Amino acid sequence: MWKRTFSTHGSIPLLKQYKRTSFDKYLNIEKPKKAWNNDFTDTKFEKEKYFKSKFAHIHSRQKLKPKEDKYGKKIAHVNKLKQIKQDQKLNRKEHLQSFTKTLSRKDSWGKLQANPLLEYIYGTNSVIAALNNERRKDTLNKIYYYGQDTHQFIIEKLKSLGLNDRKMIPLQESNKQELNQLSRFNLHNNIILETKPLDIVEINHLGAIQDTESAQFSINVTNDFAIFADDIKNDITQNVPFTIKQNQGKSFPVGLFLDEIVDPHNIGAIIRSAYFLGVDFIVMTKRNSPSLTPVVSKASSGSMEFLPIFHVDDPLRFFQKSQLEENGNWTFITSHCTSGTDNEPVTQFVRDKTLDIHDLNGMAQQTPLMLVMGNEGKGVRSSLRQVSDYFVEIPYNGPQHDIQTVDSLNVSVASAILINHLLPCP
Repeated sequence: MWKRTFSTHGSIPLLKQYKRTSFDKYLNIEKPKKAWNNDFTDTKFEKEKYFKSKFAHIHSRQKLKPKEDKYGKKIAHVNKLKQIKQDQKLNRKEHLQSFTKTLSRKDSWGKLQANPLLEYIYGTNSVIAALNNERRKDTLNKIYYYGQDTHQFIIEKLKSLGLNDRKMIPLQESNKQELNQLSRFNLHNNIILETKPLDIVEINHLGAIQDTESAQFSINVTNDFAIFADDIKNDITQNVPFTIKQNQGKSFPVGLFLDEIVDPHNIGAIIRSAYFLGVDFIVMTKRNSPSLTPVVSKASSGSMEFLPIFHVDDPLRFFQKSQLEENGNWTFITSHCTSGTDNEPVTQFVRDKTLDIHDLNGMAQQTPLMLVMGNEGKGVRSSLRQVSDYFVEIPYNGPQHDIQTVDSLNVSVASAILINHLLPCP
């Protein structure tokens, strides 16, 4: 059967000769000419000649003006680059030191290990206060720091304190991870002081006022080194200075007694307020009270180093002995709820000894005072309330609601308010 076929061999050469054309060539498109190629005066300017002829006067005018950094961006940028460069150097140094043994106390993994017999004071104000404390003069061990700015700051402070000899207080550069470990991840401001814990003097009772001119009163210190029975009976008496401020109505010493306050942050805040408002000393119960740790030092902003702080093992005996006439006839004012509640109505004993908060003003002009603050939850224990001379309460001035959730103040805030009424600002 015959089949008709179509041959395409004749058309292939024609397709090879065909050239594809773009549709754009049929559009009227004109490229914009550059400014220096415009021909208005039958002269064509080159690019360099064009800009010199048009903008040379502007460039020369800018040269005459001084360079201004109105918002300080250039200086900030330069400082930022310097800080980045310093951080890179420190990171490089830390990286190299990780492969070698350092002089610091390291564990088996090469990390800085805290000495359990020492404490690490962190924070700028706390460290400076500890360096200024004469009681820590022989217990300063080492200063850890991070950053060149911190190092320069430490050198200047040590020089001003006369402690610029490196043999006295060695300086050791550390990284932030090590400082975080030593401060237990608290805010350390790139500086930590390694030192021995601060010893607190334990006393039995307060003593009499020597005289108002010398501004000193005595304390009866516990004899920790008693060997024989006669040594226990012998009293060790020390003198403690206090300030006289007639403009605040203060002629006698004012102390603060803290009864089993357990939160170290509250202790630090109370110490800071007491130091700021003019309290002469603080007495704390030995049991159920925190030690003067770096946490307390940080919360007190270093004021813990300057305010005399004592411990008492027997608070009831401390109250009774200090109230004797031969020991100065100290007056104890206890913070207590004098208005009573539905569950605990006020007794006649408390009502007879209640003072208005405004009556505190001027009492330091007549007799030595001790302001007593109690535990965060239970307040002052009942045995100490029984031997207190007066009671005082901060009145509630807030709105009245059926459901009352805020019926008291934090103990540090309440202490500051009562101290301010005892020692009002002139």
